[in-house]
Parts: sequence; structure tokens; C-alpha cells
Amino acid sequence: ISKAYGYRGTDSTRRHYEKLTHWPDRYVVLGDAFCGFNSIYGQGMSTAAIASQTLNSGLKEQRIYGEKTLDGLAQRFQRELASVTAAPWAMATGQDIRWPTTEGGAKPDPVTRLVQGYLDKVLAVAPHNPAVAEAFFHVQNMLKGPESLFHPKVLWQVLKPQPSQPAFQPAPVRGLGQAVTA
Repeated sequence: ISKAYGYRGTDSTRRHYEKLTHWPDRYVVLGDAFCGFNSIYGQGMSTAAIASQTLNSGLKEQRIYGEKTLDGLAQRFQRELASVTAAPWAMATGQDIRWPTTEGGAKPDPVTRLVQGYLDKVLAVAPHNPAVAEAFFHVQNMLKGPESLFHPKVLWQVLKPQPSQPAFQPAPVRGLGQAVTA
């Protein structure tokens, strides 16, 4: 076992293989070779698992329909993979494009800015509202799609007037007979 190494890469890369008109049969691309996320979001492994499930479903379908070869599967898989990874990609890159140093991608349009503003409210309300926190947890961990944050029950909790929350105050730390704050 080697010593631990840090990773400081924050780039997100998505390759649009689904747009190719000719694709080699029996050749599929998934994982980071297809779509690599900024590691801060923690969605790369989950997306790779979804890709594996998608490939498994495609293989089962191919067998169910009596296909004796894998011909045609690869290109169908790449198109399906693009579809099932669209939401996690949009969630991650929708946050990245806020930063002026982000390269690539379009500047946020009005709809994207509206969604970003709503997500800011979700994050502000979540620490004080268990229902909103749970909804965000499910989306962040890819247990539910981002549209679940717009369910009427969550939407109301986010958009209703919020009671003023006291600012976070660290607890005093006692040491050597003095109160010290962090």
C-alpha cells in the first residue's frame, strides 16, 4: 500500500459520444472516460454506478428481444447513458458556472439563474427545516431527481417566509480560567 495522495483537480468533462453518427459496435464508454465530475460534488462514483445499471439493462433488453449478437447495443447505450446522466451533470455544472474562472459552457441564462437562486434558498432553509434537508439529501446523493426539490411540499417550505434565524455563535471554550471563542 502506498502513501495517500491528494487530488486537486476540479474540472468536469463530458464527452458527447451519443452525437457521433458512426459508433463501433461492441464498444462502450462509461465512467470518467464518458463523464468526469468535479470531485467536490461526490457524484462521480454514483454516476458510474448508474452507467453500469444502464448497460446491464441494455444487455438484458438485447437478450429479451432475442438478439443473438450485441450489434447495435453500443450506440443505443451511449444515447441512453447521455440521457440518464443529464440531471447529475446539470446539477454539478449549474453550480460551477457561477464562478467567473470556470472555462467552457455557456454563461447562465435567466432560467439557470432562477434555479440557482432557488437552490440558494434550499440551502439556506435546509439547516432549519428537516423536510427540506431530507429532500436535498436525496437529490445530492442521487436517490431522487432534482425535480423532487420542486415538489409542492418542498417548494412551499422553501418559498414561505422564514422566521429570522439567529446567526451561528460558536460555543465558548473554557481553558486556563478564561472564556475563549473560536
